[in-house]
Amino acid sequence: MVWDAVQAPAHLGDRVLASLGDASGAVVRDYYRHRLYWFVPPGTAASWRPVPYVETYGRGTWIEIPPAGLRRGLGPHWVRDPAPGPGPGPVPLLTGVEALHEALTVAYATANGPRVKERR
Repeated sequence: MVWDAVQAPAHLGDRVLASLGDASGAVVRDYYRHRLYWFVPPGTAASWRPVPYVETYGRGTWIEIPPAGLRRGLGPHWVRDPAPGPGPGPVPLLTGVEALHEALTVAYATANGPRVKERR
């Protein structure tokens, strides 16, 4: 499977998880680095519109993927695991780009307030 990844700090990523709910594809959490990773279609990193504190990873990048079924721990583990297992049903690997971008934009605005131009 080929994919790109979108990484967000946990303080934004947790808001995005709550916002997307079942619309989110697979998600990896790294407690040690305080980061969450979503998987998106190949080519997304090249065309991603910037969101503060959010990074994208495309072709030629290494992302540490936890073993199937690993759902706890201080290192990388699945928050939304695409592997079969207990739960409401299979989780798709990829998340929709527009939905993820919108959720990250809203999470950033909510966490940091609106941007206001300084008056001179």
